[in-house]
Amino acid sequence: MTAAAAAEQIIIFKANQEEFKIPLRFFLYQSSAAEPAKTPSLLGGTINLAEYDVKVVKIFVARILEPLKSYKYEFSIIRELYELAQIFQLSRLTKEIENQILSSADNLIIDEFGQYLLLLNDTEISLTKFGADLLQKVIAKFDQLSVTDYLSNLNGAILIEILDSCELFVDSEVKIFEVALKFLKKSKDRLLHVYSILSCIRMARLNDAQRKEMLKALKEEIEPQQASQVLTIAGFVFNEENSYRCCVLKGHEKNPRCMDIPPELRGSVNT
Repeated sequence: MTAAAAAEQIIIFKANQEEFKIPLRFFLYQSSAAEPAKTPSLLGGTINLAEYDVKVVKIFVARILEPLKSYKYEFSIIRELYELAQIFQLSRLTKEIENQILSSADNLIIDEFGQYLLLLNDTEISLTKFGADLLQKVIAKFDQLSVTDYLSNLNGAILIEILDSCELFVDSEVKIFEVALKFLKKSKDRLLHVYSILSCIRMARLNDAQRKEMLKALKEEIEPQQASQVLTIAGFVFNEENSYRCCVLKGHEKNPRCMDIPPELRGSVNT
């Protein structure tokens, strides 16, 4: 063994019952200085990653050793792998994961993208530039996503941001209601979101018959023990002046949810 080989510094990533040894220079080449506050404790050249799935750690190490190799990451490991990439500031790996997620929307792989959008439930992701880009992709693909159950698995704050967006290209506010109803039916603990979720509907862009059908659907599809409460809140929303607002911001002229009320809707009871 040469002196150079003997002096080679090794870093060990320790997962459950497995250790992965790599030359420290490989790691330092790929990583910017990791954030001290987030970096797992480094003792004797060993980084303890026991809290992560061993499969994730194995791929993480492989990406350090073979940064130029093309990879397709499974959804089951993406969240933890992305977290490790950020902790150790592996910018190439971080970008790879972000590109895979965002391109799944561009390629119209709705089932794949539908799983990825759940990453928005993680505040540490939703508040980043990547989170903002992911949110815009969701808004852009809302029409396709609205017929699935993926949106109903988002947390209330994120879904409200989506449903209230002027950039949604929908042919009817009924679609907004249908997504809202799926969300409210999903869990009993969503009663607190009823007012905010239903307030996302641009009531002025619906006719009286459509609003009546919405109230009927709430009565019939929400669990009986909560239906009366939901209907009471819905009554406030459906009769509140602010629910009939119209966006007239400059630059929103082409947005179907903005500008003047369509002529065919004028003359309804509330519009």
